[in-house]
Amino acid sequence: MLGAGPLGPWLRSSVQPLLFSFVNAAFRLAVPMVLGAVLSACTGAPQEQVDAAPIIQPITSKLNGLGVVVTRIDCPPSIARAPGSTFTCTVVTDKGEPFSVVVTQRDEGGQMKLAWETGKDFVVPDRYIAELTAYARTISSDLVVSCPRAVVVAGGNGTLRCDVKDSTGQTGTLSVPVDDGVPVADQQQWSIEQS
Repeated sequence: MLGAGPLGPWLRSSVQPLLFSFVNAAFRLAVPMVLGAVLSACTGAPQEQVDAAPIIQPITSKLNGLGVVVTRIDCPPSIARAPGSTFTCTVVTDKGEPFSVVVTQRDEGGQMKLAWETGKDFVVPDRYIAELTAYARTISSDLVVSCPRAVVVAGGNGTLRCDVKDSTGQTGTLSVPVDDGVPVADQQQWSIEQS
């Protein structure tokens, strides 16, 4: 037992303060390290951020080229750098139509590149022009189909409308339901109305 025997008072007066000093010093060093580790784990180390500004111009140019007039694009204000992850920006047209653009972060040789694609609420009719024309020609063999280059369909559900014209100049509208961003395959739901 500490302090017993003939050296007891000396041990008590010499070792206890030394032991106390050692424990105190260890405590003073350990507490900040433990608190630092806990705070880092709770708040996370600051992550590198991605600037979405460089993707705005390419999106605007491409969509304007498809006949969609972009008035603004809203992206999240804070985007953590994480190759392979995505974030969503909202595009608003001059008609007030909002639709989503999904942006993917790609690491190309240590440089962050951003790639984007439209969501289901943005339909490009050119992808379906062969089917639309084939349908129109079941009505009249001389019908020509002309669709807008791009159509915003809220939520991916709505109607795609294209103009049709025959060789005599008569016109009409081809209407095709759109479900989940894709024209409905069942052509019995399609229709052509003469103007």
